[in-house]
Amino acid sequence: MRLLNPGYESQTNGGSLYWNRTSGKCYIGSIEYTWPYLADCDFSNSGLTEEAKNYISKSLWNYGTTITTDTSTVNHYYKGERSNYAYPESNSIKWIGNVAIAYPSDFGFATGNSESVTRDYCLSLDLKFGEIDSNCLDYNWMFSNQRYWLLNAYHSMNGFVTYISDAQLSTTASYDPHEVHPAVYLKNNVKIVSGNGSQSNPFKLSL
Repeated sequence: MRLLNPGYESQTNGGSLYWNRTSGKCYIGSIEYTWPYLADCDFSNSGLTEEAKNYISKSLWNYGTTITTDTSTVNHYYKGERSNYAYPESNSIKWIGNVAIAYPSDFGFATGNSESVTRDYCLSLDLKFGEIDSNCLDYNWMFSNQRYWLLNAYHSMNGFVTYISDAQLSTTASYDPHEVHPAVYLKNNVKIVSGNGSQSNPFKLSL
């Protein structure tokens, strides 16, 4: 989060680079089990603009850990994320900040009705063990063929974090080099002024 948020400019590596739309050194994961691995990170074109920052609400993010079972549905993940359980127990369960990454449950809730299945059917599936119907993925706006990190930690192994892998939720060591997709909460006075949310006609926002 120190890469994505303000207030960490004094840190030599990664401090607030994305928030300040600048470049510098940052951690990108392990190379042949060597940690930490630093690389040149340039956010001068992809970081947040001053206009974009005006839309972002500093908000509470929940770090609760979901204890996965054989029926780890989206509602099961949602409850775990907002629980008081953390692993290890010394970890924080809440954080206030501007930019984070999506919750595991966000991936499940992002599905919609398709021509073949209903959204309720998709929400009833196990997100962790590969039961996700391809019809649900076709109408899930968060689905990607790339592996990317999600917010919450694994419930029984220190240093392991949830991520999207092969269209299901999985866990791996936090030093693995997966993509990071920033997520924010918008201020309550932000309005949709045009668009329908599709790829060809995205929402246009205004204050």
